[in-house]
Order: sequence, then structure tokens, then C-alpha cells
Amino acid sequence: MFALIYPKVRAAMTAVMNIHAESARQSEERLVAALDKLDDAVKERRFLVGDRFSRADLTACALLRRHCGAGKSSAEIAAAVPAPVYALRDAHKARPFVSWVQETYRSHRQPEPGSA
Repeated sequence: MFALIYPKVRAAMTAVMNIHAESARQSEERLVAALDKLDDAVKERRFLVGDRFSRADLTACALLRRHCGAGKSSAEIAAAVPAPVYALRDAHKARPFVSWVQETYRSHRQPEPGSA
């Protein structure tokens, strides 16, 4: 059933959410600006706020986990996302914040079941 309705749902969501090339470019610019700020925040300290793991760290990691590839191999990520999304993620993989998210996941999260 999903395969039958997905094209219509996708078209409706694209229209309602105003998704097109220009809005995608603007979103990418906002993402890069946010990552620049986060890079600066983690260069000199271990946590975003204070001297211990907090909601700020949890939120940042949760929201950007997929972009940073925390807990996943490059092959797993490439298989799970469209090529343009993978290319954007690949372009950001050397950023300090990406390393910070990956390290934070290693330090503060239990492995997912079946991933050991």
C-alpha cells in the first residue's frame, strides 16, 4: 500500500514544506553556519555547556547523529541516504564537531542491540 501512495505523499509534502533547489541551498547554508558555531564551541572544551554532559550535548548529538555518522560505517551511511546527502555529510566529516559527536556517542551511549 505504501508503495502506491508514497509518490503522492512525497509530492504533497514537497509542496507543503516548500522544498525546491533554492530552499535546499538556503537550508545547507544555515546548516553550515550552525556547524561553524558548533565547531568553535567544541574546539576548546569537552562539553557545550558547563563541565559535564548536559541536555545541550544530548540535544546536539541527537539532532546531528545521522549527519555525523555516529555509530555507523561510511558504507552503512552511503547505503541509507541519497547520494547528495552523503556527499554533504562526506564534505563535513573532518569538522571538529563531527569528531566531537562521534566521540560523545562512544563515551556516553550503550551500543545498539546486535551491533557488537
